[in-house]
Amino acid sequence: MGLSRVYLVDASGSMGGTAGVADLEVPKIELVKGELKQLLGETSHFAMDDRVALVVFKNRKGKPLVKTVLPFQYARAIDENYAHLIGDISTINAEGGTPISAGIREALSLTASEHGDREILLITDADYSLGEDPRIHIYDALIQHATIDVIYLGTSERLEMLEELVRKTGGLLRMVRRPGDLHKHLFYPPDPPPLDPATEELVSMASSKIKEYDLAMSGLDKGEGGTGAAPPLELANGLKEMRTKILKRYDNLGKELAVLTLDRQEPLLKLTGIRQMLERRQISKKEYLKRASETEEILGNLVRAAKSKRYATQVLEAIIADLDSRIWNAKK
Repeated sequence: MGLSRVYLVDASGSMGGTAGVADLEVPKIELVKGELKQLLGETSHFAMDDRVALVVFKNRKGKPLVKTVLPFQYARAIDENYAHLIGDISTINAEGGTPISAGIREALSLTASEHGDREILLITDADYSLGEDPRIHIYDALIQHATIDVIYLGTSERLEMLEELVRKTGGLLRMVRRPGDLHKHLFYPPDPPPLDPATEELVSMASSKIKEYDLAMSGLDKGEGGTGAAPPLELANGLKEMRTKILKRYDNLGKELAVLTLDRQEPLLKLTGIRQMLERRQISKKEYLKRASETEEILGNLVRAAKSKRYATQVLEAIIADLDSRIWNAKK
């Protein structure tokens, strides 16, 4: 099952300038529009079952203005309506304040009906300037298993609110200080999370075994045995032993992921209880944010831990496939 991502674009007045991004020759909103047009037109950057949506927010006459430019659809099917989408993106202009909360609320309403991994990618150059505190929506993102990632256009050091959004939902904050940074962040995935020591050690050992096997086979191909020569038995058995160790770690990672899922339940119930107090007006939004903060931190840490373990399983799956192909060839 693919990723469902909402591109959530800040079109407030400050995005009509160039401040904060060095060597920028066009307004920030034009830079974002140009990159999004290119990205959505090159669907090979997406997996077959990835789904995308585009939401723009700003302020007009003192009221938040949020528009869904592109409802969710399969990224690789966009080319059927690409000309219309380009026209809609071209009409986006920058004005007013920065109602980030209203934008996140709309994005979450779209992701609510999606399946699989869900992500809101907020592209902005400012903290929120009006409306409610966006951190009020961390709960909704956690309930949906949706991460909030941020691409920030600028150099401000006052990013506490944005940092909190990404940290507590398991997302990432990336900075755009030069125009090329935006292209990199949109078109190329961020660095993966680090592997845990146990997995990293096994990956290193497996890579060494595979390299040793391939070198031996290369030597046989060049020697008298010809291309049909069998590898030394010791090397073939070494691959099998390595596969057994990798499979054991793979199974353990599955168990660890299951434990993390169970670990979510208690803090999520606690956070839900605090949320219900807010909805019943027993506490203010300010008090809610204060009471919820510690539990949200716990849940954010669990989300990041789960991401790391899922990435580790993907790495091990790739290694198992490599080992299987060599073990199969060794039998011939």
